[in-house]
Amino acid sequence: AEKLVQEKRLALEAERQKLIAVEQARDKVLNHHKDKLTQLREALDTGTTSGEVQQMKRYLEVVKERLVEEEKKVAAQQAAVKSAEAALE
Repeated sequence: AEKLVQEKRLALEAERQKLIAVEQARDKVLNHHKDKLTQLREALDTGTTSGEVQQMKRYLEVVKERLVEEEKKVAAQQAAVKSAEAALE
């Protein structure tokens, strides 16, 4: 029984480490999105061509899609952690 509990604890810790890694990846994409949004706002304030603005907006849409994907990964990993916690109990 102790061996089983130890295995479950190790599995839980592994899932938690994966969660941390996935959250860091998500945060990196989120920060990138914020940076690009700030860059777009600055470009609008200083005046730029409409082509450049459209290009920036399209790129922001791509980054938003990546952010949604990363959020899904985080949610899935959180579920895995909860499952590992339940298995430990």
